Amino acid sequence: MTDAQKSVLEALKARDTTTLAELVEITGKSKSNVSNLLNKLIQMNLATKEAYGIYRIKDYNPQSPLRTDAPREPDNEPRELIEHLQQEIEYMKSRVEFLEKALDQSQQLQAFSQKTIESQRLQLEESQQPKPLIARLKAVFVTE
Repeated sequence: MTDAQKSVLEALKARDTTTLAELVEITGKSKSNVSNLLNKLIQMNLATKEAYGIYRIKDYNPQSPLRTDAPREPDNEPRELIEHLQQEIEYMKSRVEFLEKALDQSQQLQAFSQKTIESQRLQLEESQQPKPLIARLKAVFVTE
């Protein structure tokens, strides 16, 4: 187990349930880093995801020492495997949703940038075209 995983596990141990944002604040690590560490701890069967964004140590008993030396895979019981796979599916759904939002924002920014560039290009073309003598004189002598 890495030191980073141990620090997240210790932060989980300090509270009954913890959110991702709280763990980020406690550990001082980035949100994506803490999320990856939590998923690794879940795979190691040391932590569980109780609800969307709520985590806790799996079957933690404060009276007994926490064993973090050997990663454990989910038991071969169908119920535990199904639960583990459902957690993975929920995580993947949240990642897909996040990536879809990021893609949408990127596409909107690209479209806005294209409009801005086109507008500036048209303004530049207009300013480079020669103006008739009357229009230039009006611009100098007539105030609006």
